[in-house]
Amino acid sequence: MTESASTNRFRFSAAEIGVIVFTAGYMAISLLASALLKNQEFVFYSVVMCVLIAAVAVVHLRVRLYVGTLWGLSVWGLAHMAGGLMPIPTSWPIHGDSHVLYNWWLVPGLLK
Repeated sequence: MTESASTNRFRFSAAEIGVIVFTAGYMAISLLASALLKNQEFVFYSVVMCVLIAAVAVVHLRVRLYVGTLWGLSVWGLAHMAGGLMPIPTSWPIHGDSHVLYNWWLVPGLLK
């Protein structure tokens, strides 16, 4: 690989930078929220998410995923982080011990 090709591999478009900023933003907020809530399990999950984000970054640098794919993966990650942190009313049906979005039954016993 020439020096020019390897340098271009690390150049990011404005859209790619947008995905990076969005992902880093929700990850920082999630990590801060889990630390403030003293949710050690979620701190560990944040570390797992960082490893997965790094894996996607490595794949992207090698094959250049579509920006839409990067946005889709980023929003999916946001949904996972919200699922474990966003509280829901205690009157809503859940499966589990904590009243968070991830445990909410949309249709009790049928659709979670």
